[in-house]
Amino acid sequence: MKFLITCLLLSLSMYYLCSPTDRNHPDGWSECARIENEVIRETLNSYPGIYVTATGGGSLLGVERLSLHLKTEKSLSIREIRKIVIGTANRFLHALDSSKEIRPYLVEYPFPVREITIFINIYPQAGDNPTSKGRLSNGMFYVEVEDTKLAKETFKEANQILEKEALDEIDNKWEEK
Repeated sequence: MKFLITCLLLSLSMYYLCSPTDRNHPDGWSECARIENEVIRETLNSYPGIYVTATGGGSLLGVERLSLHLKTEKSLSIREIRKIVIGTANRFLHALDSSKEIRPYLVEYPFPVREITIFINIYPQAGDNPTSKGRLSNGMFYVEVEDTKLAKETFKEANQILEKEALDEIDNKWEEK
């Protein structure tokens, strides 16, 4: 009898824990998938030669976190890695926070950057180990080259650097004229 009750409780637990999409928030997941696909499409169109290797996320009670793994065979500077990773995170944040359809399904609003993980691995040639890596994890941006950390910035600091670089570019173009 104990065995039957244990099996029943285990089955009910698995039903409720493993398939929240069907009962609790089917619209939230379809909207989340739409947003994810839109952001990925924008990123890939903005940076030719970048490929998606994995996507993911986590949720039991709603949309809690998102992850995206990218790769390229192009050699990228720290500036380019920052632009791709932080730019993609900003796209995710803007899309999630501005969507009225997904808002009820966000575990936290505004969606926290600490719940977005983005990796980019740079492979010099197909099949080799990555020589450079960029990532955003727990609100921190990192760049590593051959296991040596070259950059460690908060998301806010990385955004400020991107803004300054964009302004410097405008200034340089103005001075050229």
